[in-house]
Formats: sequence, C-alpha cells, structure tokens
Amino acid sequence: MYYLSSMCSYNQTSTTHSKINYTLKHQLHRRILTGHIATTITTFIIYTQKSTTT
Repeated sequence: MYYLSSMCSYNQTSTTHSKINYTLKHQLHRRILTGHIATTITTFIIYTQKSTTT
C-alpha cells in the first residue's frame, strides 16, 4: 500500500516538474523570439533613419 501511494506521489511530482520545465522553456523561447523581433525592428528603424539623413 505504501509503495503504491509513493509511486502515485512520485508520478504527480514528475508531471508537475515537466509542466514547469515546459512552461519555462516556452517562456524563454517566446522571450528570445520577442527580443529578436524587437532587435530587427530597431535595426530597421535605425537603418531607414540613417539612409534618409544621408
């Protein structure tokens, strides 16, 4: 009986762990993507401003 309950709690813990892991990875990926887009836009704006000034 104890073995079964400990297995259940272990399963629950590992599921929660993988969920947290997935969420962290997802957030990191989204952050990198957002940063990449922002950098691209900023570079584009700077580039167009430079070309209009010169």
